Amino acid sequence: MKVVFWLNSISPHLIPIVSMLEKSYSDLDLTIISEVNIRNDRKEMGWLPIEGQKFIIAPSIHDIDVHLAKTKENGINIFSGFSTCNLVKTSLRSAIKMELKIAIIAEASDVTGIKGHIKNLVKSLYYKKYIHNINALFCIGTSGYRWYLGSGFFPTQMAMLCYSVINNAVPKPFESDKKHFQIVYAGQLIYRKGVDVLIKAIANIVKYSTTHVPFQLAIFGMAQVSYPY
Repeated sequence: MKVVFWLNSISPHLIPIVSMLEKSYSDLDLTIISEVNIRNDRKEMGWLPIEGQKFIIAPSIHDIDVHLAKTKENGINIFSGFSTCNLVKTSLRSAIKMELKIAIIAEASDVTGIKGHIKNLVKSLYYKKYIHNINALFCIGTSGYRWYLGSGFFPTQMAMLCYSVINNAVPKPFESDKKHFQIVYAGQLIYRKGVDVLIKAIANIVKYSTTHVPFQLAIFGMAQVSYPY
């Protein structure tokens, strides 16, 4: 079976999925095609480029058609979102025209603020045109499932998926000053990460706790300048 992933950027979240598929299907022929290896913002957060024979970066239009054609008889194309980059948009449209099997991995839309709600409505209308063209929609978490269900997709074509990473961290001794309880968040400062929920929760601990426990909260991450956080 031929499986092709079409991505805007190669992500560590993808590697566990690829490993699982390769272990589950001995006859799997898998290719990962991405517009870029790794985005600049993710490089700045410490993510490392991922390389290997399975990966193809920035293919030509001709190469896109060649790889799509390979899935015609016994294969499926899996896209990271509906329109996350030019590569995904172009290859998805071609896959629909060729009547190929299609799956989408998608997150919920960000509905923060008035602009977020307007964007949410526009995206919902845009995605609806794909309802009858895709075979499977893998929604990230319960928020993703609820969002796409509300956008008109059918439960029979939807399933929940969670992000995961392979733990290759190098353990280091941790020394606490024992004066503070330390809480650290490291990641993107975007709506679905729930950093605002973390801050509110800590505020409630301070407000309602009957015992005083000194703590330190450190938040490390990147966000767009326009983001309401």
